[in-house]
Order: sequence, then structure tokens, then C-alpha cells
Amino acid sequence: MIWKITIIIFLIMLCKGAIFYERGVTPELMENASELLHYDYLNFTFQEEGNNNNHTFLTRAIMKYVDFIGFSMVEGSRTAFRYGYKNPQYNFRLAYRLMMVTIFIILIKPLIFVIMGIYYLVVWIKKKIMKIKQRRWKNDK
Repeated sequence: MIWKITIIIFLIMLCKGAIFYERGVTPELMENASELLHYDYLNFTFQEEGNNNNHTFLTRAIMKYVDFIGFSMVEGSRTAFRYGYKNPQYNFRLAYRLMMVTIFIILIKPLIFVIMGIYYLVVWIKKKIMKIKQRRWKNDK
């Protein structure tokens, strides 16, 4: 799931770099915007609780994973932003289509669950109505 989101962010930044070029943004301003996307600016602190060795190992493993994902997303976005700005001659419609397909793939699973939930709700209501009709039919006899 996180890689799908990373791909979407990468494609968005690729298209955004091309849009910056098309709108006439100067290279100096683009470099300033690109420098704002730097991983060193993202500071976070984590407070350890207790002295349990397993807890600290698990905490370090999770923090390394979060650090890796964060670094990959920021640096990938930065690279895509610069690439989109420096290569406006490419048609980024393919990137846009890939982005839409990725968003569709991400949203299809929850959509299926919602459709199944509505279907089972309708079936449940239908069974309740049938039970009420059967009770009335028994009482009428």
C-alpha cells in the first residue's frame, strides 16, 4: 500500500515539474522549491518508554523502516520534480494515466467492501420483511 502511495506522489511531482516549466517559473525559483523538499528538514523525535530490550529493538526496526520510506518518498519526489521541470518536451499523459490507474487500484478494494456491505444490508432487510409478511400470513389464518 505504501509503495502505491509513493508511486502516486512520484507521478504527481513529475507532472508538477512540467507544469512549473509550462507556467514560466524561473529556474532559480524552481531550485528554491526543490530545495524545500529535503529530508533533513523533516525532524521527528521519538520517546522511548521503559528499558525492555525487545521494545527498543522493535522501536529501532520500525524507526529504520519509517526513515527508509520517508527518505525514498522525499528524494523520489524531489528527483521527479526536477526531471519534470528539465524535460518538458515529454508528454506526461502516460504518467497521468499511470497515476489514475494506481489510484483506481487503491480505491477498488474499499469500494468492493462498500458494495458488499450494501448488498448484505439489502438482503438482511429483505429477510426481515419476509419474516414480517410470514407472521402476518400466519396470524390471518
